[in-house]
Amino acid sequence: MLRRTVIRGFCAHTAVAFLGIGGVTMQVFGIEHADIEVLLKTEQSGDASQLLKKIAAAKTQGVRKIRIQGDVDIFEPLIIPSEIEVIFDGVLRSHSKDATLLLENVTDVVLRFHEILGDGVTEQQSGVAIRNSSDCTVYGSRILSILNKGVEISSTNDGRSERNLVSIDIIRGAIGKSGAGVSIFGKSSAQNRIEGGVLSGNRIGITINGGMFNQVRSVTCSNNLEAGAMIDGMVSRAADGGSHNVLRSLICNSNGSANAAYGGVYLGNGSSFNEIIDLVAEGNFGAGCRLSGGDSFQNKGNKFEHFRLHNNQRGGFVASESPGSTLIDVIAEENGLSGIALFKSDDSNVSGRSDGNGADGLLIQSANVEVLNFLASGNKGYGIHVAYGGSNSPNAKIHQFSGNGNVRGPLYLPSSIGNK
Repeated sequence: MLRRTVIRGFCAHTAVAFLGIGGVTMQVFGIEHADIEVLLKTEQSGDASQLLKKIAAAKTQGVRKIRIQGDVDIFEPLIIPSEIEVIFDGVLRSHSKDATLLLENVTDVVLRFHEILGDGVTEQQSGVAIRNSSDCTVYGSRILSILNKGVEISSTNDGRSERNLVSIDIIRGAIGKSGAGVSIFGKSSAQNRIEGGVLSGNRIGITINGGMFNQVRSVTCSNNLEAGAMIDGMVSRAADGGSHNVLRSLICNSNGSANAAYGGVYLGNGSSFNEIIDLVAEGNFGAGCRLSGGDSFQNKGNKFEHFRLHNNQRGGFVASESPGSTLIDVIAEENGLSGIALFKSDDSNVSGRSDGNGADGLLIQSANVEVLNFLASGNKGYGIHVAYGGSNSPNAKIHQFSGNGNVRGPLYLPSSIGNK
């Protein structure tokens, strides 16, 4: 049975655990430490410095679960030790110039909180930072007005951040110059999971920079200033983009009001062998999904499946320098430019549908593209348009295609060898 001790004093028949307001004292006896939950109650906005001492005192006595009631003002990072669960029932008001809750070089931490409220002023202020730490779990209801990162998972030097789980209902207001609702940074940030939540009104909803084998599921990334979801690198043009990540069941609508270069979903800087499955991207100021590579930092072998791309101003699906892309059941409707456009993205495969777009249904400026099953209707350009201007000798092998009501015609193929 779980025993609790309130900060003002409570005695169970078999255990006493007491953390006083004025000092830090603790007694535990009579039962296993793991069975004790210490309940701290802050009075009139307790501050983090006292909580640090009390958490440390509880930890030294073997307590593994602490509940903190009441609001807390945090002026410096609240450092959480390993192998403990901490529950915050009140509002954490952050005045920190760094993280609000800091997990650094720790393992096996569980955090649960109601709300982290930033000051909306400090550019480097983050909500929860998981740095070189693994096997940690973070649950929360809201992170608001934190300018830098709502949640940061990062690995630096020889450190690793692996197998962490983050589930936050709402993150809003991370609009600083490096702001993001959730950020996973570093090659050694791997096998982390982001589950659920609405990441809205940030600079970027969620970004993976260099990380590998991470999973994002059932997240809404809408109304962000630059991009909804992003897989990118750490250093510009360094070909150090994230790889082998899986993003599943995303909604990325109305992103890019401050910068239309990225769109709903963006992959760049050599991001390769990632999978994005079940995406809805609508009303973005850029493309619904954009891949942007270069000669020395191509995005290779990415897979995109079950996409619904509607009314995005700069096209539905736009890829450049992204060879070996696989598009399965990608539906692009009523986008401002082409429904799907492949520029210097050789050896790619496409299946899906493209209707009512502002230019071509499918524009191919790439070599050795296979169109497996494609329908195009009502587009203002061609249904399928194979064109020069990208790869040398652009060509496509079209297995099954139906095109009706396209303004310029169903199909245009240049005379280059290989078009069938």
